[in-house]
Formats: sequence, structure tokens, C-alpha cells
Amino acid sequence: IDTSIHTSRIVSTSQLLQRLVGMPVQRNKAVVGANAFAHESGIHQHGMLRHRGTYEIMRPQEVGWVCSHMVLGRHSGRAAVEQRLRALGYLLEEEDLKLVFEEFKQLCEKQRLVTDVDLQVLMQDTTVQHGYRLASMTISDVGNQANALVELSNPQGQRVAETAQGNGPVDALFGALAAATGVKLELDSYQV
Repeated sequence: IDTSIHTSRIVSTSQLLQRLVGMPVQRNKAVVGANAFAHESGIHQHGMLRHRGTYEIMRPQEVGWVCSHMVLGRHSGRAAVEQRLRALGYLLEEEDLKLVFEEFKQLCEKQRLVTDVDLQVLMQDTTVQHGYRLASMTISDVGNQANALVELSNPQGQRVAETAQGNGPVDALFGALAAATGVKLELDSYQV
């Protein structure tokens, strides 16, 4: 039976409907929810790494998703973390992986999900010995002007404090960090 249904357009059609109606789809909604092809549990991630068909009865591409993805969190195991780090371009020796995984678990106690950016920061914190460290930061945003104060420890261990004004809190923070480090910073992405 030919239904003329283009299943590869299910997700994009659902997203269009969300925008038109103004009602978001729940993240855990089957097939079209943001977590439909996301795997957080350690046993699920392990199964996915070995054989995708274990937990996915259809390929994400068949309904319009680009791919399935691992959601890293407190239930994630070392294999899932190592796989994500490899995808980000990090190849670790066993000792380094052990250290990064311990830091990962500590981070999971503070926040529910761990993003790629979080992993990159973990890699920098655990593998880079001499760099700037943020000691404190204060941001105020009153009226049309935002102010930021950052205090850093420089690579020599000295405290450096700088302030900056900006067009919003993120701009002010970047200005203060650039003044403190002497490095021109560029924002890759920003999400609320």
C-alpha cells in the first residue's frame, strides 16, 4: 500500500506545526521530541555503541533527524564519555581518561547534563597545567549599560582584575576577559 507519506519529513513538519501553533512538543515525545533518539543511561549507551538496533527500532534519518546522539549525564559510563571525546578530536591515554572521567562524574553531581563545551572545558582543566583561571566574576546590567568585573590568576599565579562596560552582560564579560588576558575573544555560540 502506497500512502504517499514522506516519513523523512515528519520531524520538520512537527517543528513547523510547533511554530505555527506556538505549542512546543515535549522533549520526551516519541519520534519527534528532542530526546527521541537521545540515549543517557549507561547501559543504553553501551548497547548503542555496540549495536544501534538494540535500542532504536528505526533510523533517525527515516523520520527527519540527522542522527541519534548520546546525552552525557550521571548515568553515562566511561565508554560513552571516551567515544564523545574522540568525536571531539581528543585521543586519551588510559591514565588521562581515568582522570577526565573522575572530573566528569564530579561535574555530573552539579549539573544534570554535560555538553560538548563542558567536555572541552574539562579537557582544558585536566590537561592544561598553565593557563588563566577564573577566581571571581561580577556582572551588573542596569538600564542600557552592563558592567563586568573579572579576577583571574594568570599563568604565573598572579591575580589580575579588570572591568569593562558593554552592550549587554555577555559583551561586558568578554571585554573584561580580553582586558585581563590580552587575548581577543570571539563568541562561537550563545544560547539562553
